[in-house]
Amino acid sequence: MWRALKFLVCHLMIALSIQTNASAEILSPWPKAGHDPQNTRKSEYRGPEIPVIITKVRLVGQEVINNSGITIGSDGTFYVGTWGHSYISGLDSYSDGKMYAIDKDGNIKWCYDPGIVDDGNILRQFGTIETTPALDPEDPSVIYFGRGDGRLFSLKDNGYNDFEVRWIYDTTRDSEWGRWFGRPIRGGQIFTSPAVGPDGRVYFAITKAPGTDTAIYAVDKDSGRLCWRYPEEGSLASNKIVTNPVIGNGYVYFATKRNIYAFELYARCGIPTGPVWTYAYNDEPLDYFFFTGLMLRGYRLFANSASLWKGKGKVFVINARSGKEERIIEFDKAVVSAVVGNRGRVYVSMSDYGDGEGQTGSLLILNYDGEIIKRIDFNDGISTITLDKHENIYLYLGGNTDSGEPGSVYSYTMNGDLRWGPLYLDAPVMTSPISIDGMGRLVIGDAPCKHHDCSRGEDPKIYIIGDIRISSP
Repeated sequence: MWRALKFLVCHLMIALSIQTNASAEILSPWPKAGHDPQNTRKSEYRGPEIPVIITKVRLVGQEVINNSGITIGSDGTFYVGTWGHSYISGLDSYSDGKMYAIDKDGNIKWCYDPGIVDDGNILRQFGTIETTPALDPEDPSVIYFGRGDGRLFSLKDNGYNDFEVRWIYDTTRDSEWGRWFGRPIRGGQIFTSPAVGPDGRVYFAITKAPGTDTAIYAVDKDSGRLCWRYPEEGSLASNKIVTNPVIGNGYVYFATKRNIYAFELYARCGIPTGPVWTYAYNDEPLDYFFFTGLMLRGYRLFANSASLWKGKGKVFVINARSGKEERIIEFDKAVVSAVVGNRGRVYVSMSDYGDGEGQTGSLLILNYDGEIIKRIDFNDGISTITLDKHENIYLYLGGNTDSGEPGSVYSYTMNGDLRWGPLYLDAPVMTSPISIDGMGRLVIGDAPCKHHDCSRGEDPKIYIIGDIRISSP
């Protein structure tokens, strides 16, 4: 592992020397999943030194905030999607996930309910919002987000109690399973948070649910019209896409369970397109391996993964121009996130995939010479890592959705020294990553119940965590 780590950090040094500053063109403090087009998860602002929960925003009847991170606009508005209330009726299983806009003081500006499409001919499924909204880089009042029923939405925030639906792109297809039931089924679930390219397209993917397709899409950000779909018909054989796309070097990159694809930006609309290159990993059984995240540094693509077969994880280093594998680094747990800093550090968060009691996690900090600076182990699952401008680390332990044990937030220095924590929340946290706003405050959503089992009647909350000294970031 030592040689592998030295190889990794050597290439990180090269990549960092040619990486442009992705944040230079960002007008909003946290405009999309992963913060920027390369998914670096690094803010331009300093986080709290002495933390205090300033505000809690209750989202009544929405059950869970799951996967959806919180996007932050240039005026400080928070945008977040919810799981919604769940319903089961015959063959239909669906949720009414909603999109919220919340001002910087914690007041709800508006709530959008996309509703359930039911014309009598469509099998209803999966109305959760589990994607982080993306802001339009040309107009941060415009947001894009996907829903579990296979629809991609574009809204414009016009202020308090005022928004408009610009367009809705519906991926519903006449699937084989839907025909077997005598009616079309909703499009595949959208778990990938959309990314807006410099070519004016919104990139996203649907992932396979029973009877639906797995496919990658590019739609025009202004009109919502389809530019291209891959594959043009049918479904990708590797049947899950849960990672968020990254953009850079003239490409948009996606990962499925076992494949990574690079597509050219500015491809002509209306003409069948395909990847410029494809990387395939076939050394483990399909049902036990999957990619969990992508991050781009210069001409190196870093792909996290989890292996349920071996109970381990890997970081893949891929040449972002050619798709050639440069190295695979193995770890002893599934890799939740691998974040590359600019101050001589590589940060890896890992968790096993236990549930409830017995789940464990680890934070691993390396330097560019391959030295393991510190490893910190936890008796709980650990989140994706967020960095502030000084590369202070922010993460949370998830708690337990079965028992209601609350999640807790921690901060460490780049050397792995505890700055503060635990700061306990009111409820568990599922997989909603931490964002940092323009005042240096942490923003996170919780999950008071588990998936569709919300019998306790609790509502999820958004937490705004600031500095007790109210210092300038």
